[in-house]
Amino acid sequence: MNWILPRKPLFDSVKIVDNFVNQYIEDALRLSPDELEKKTKGDSGYTFLHAIAAYTRDRVALRDQLVAVLLAGRDTTACTLSWVIYQLSIHPHIVHKLRQEILQYVGLERLPTYDDLKSMKYLQHILNETLRLYPVVPFNVRLALQDTTLPHGGGPDGNQPIGILKDTPIGYATIVMQRREDLYPPVKSGFPPVNEFVPERWDGWTPKSWT
Repeated sequence: MNWILPRKPLFDSVKIVDNFVNQYIEDALRLSPDELEKKTKGDSGYTFLHAIAAYTRDRVALRDQLVAVLLAGRDTTACTLSWVIYQLSIHPHIVHKLRQEILQYVGLERLPTYDDLKSMKYLQHILNETLRLYPVVPFNVRLALQDTTLPHGGGPDGNQPIGILKDTPIGYATIVMQRREDLYPPVKSGFPPVNEFVPERWDGWTPKSWT
């Protein structure tokens, strides 16, 4: 029944997005490949678009990359901020502590600067704790491009390698992994329970980024 679904509103919306993005693509493509190659992150106005335009001048490819980043940047930020506001709404003591930090570094009369945000450690801990409990990509799937193995998951105890055949989809749930008690310091050491929202856990706990 897919053929009976109206597509005009979708196509009209896509055209609006394309027209908006195409302006920036044309601006970037006015630069020659040599000019693009000489541009660096330190140059004023340098963007992600300049970086990928140095590799391809295919307008469709450039548009697809830009729209993908636009959607990823918007949805992930909106989702994270929604969870932050939810957690703040049920933890007034965290709101109080965060407000004190805001008053200390920013005050009530101006907008925060980038340096202010870098200095506000408790705010960073709140964002880290939110992303730990509510990762922006809670579930994902990858397809094996060739026959391979995963280091764990096989054998009677699940700790042996397991064979993965080519074209096998492998799903993983970050939201489950990040709530596994065995991956954290034990509660008896004073570490807060992993299912609780406790920004203070980050005061003395700094796992490596890959962890």
